[in-house]
Amino acid sequence: MADQLIPPEMFKLYKPLYNQVCRLHSKWEIFCQLYAADKDILDLLNKSAGGFFRVVQDVLAHDVLLNLSRLTDPDQTRHHIFENEGDYGGNIYNPAKATVSLNPRKG
Repeated sequence: MADQLIPPEMFKLYKPLYNQVCRLHSKWEIFCQLYAADKDILDLLNKSAGGFFRVVQDVLAHDVLLNLSRLTDPDQTRHHIFENEGDYGGNIYNPAKATVSLNPRKG
């Protein structure tokens, strides 16, 4: 649906960012469901495999923070965000450097 509403040149920028944010949101939801939702869940995790779930907690927290950092880092350090998403058309965070026009009439 979004690909029909967004011009193709903008969709090339939108899709990788959208995918990255969706993955980040999914990881955050998992983290919250496991470690922030209910004390009973934490007790169960600690009783069944406390060491393992501590490692999972640390890895999820680290991954969420790393992904947030990648999404907000300056252009020089952001090259990893789109490495598996194909060509994204330039810097989406700095409109002055973007390779697409926000105004289709100006091309």
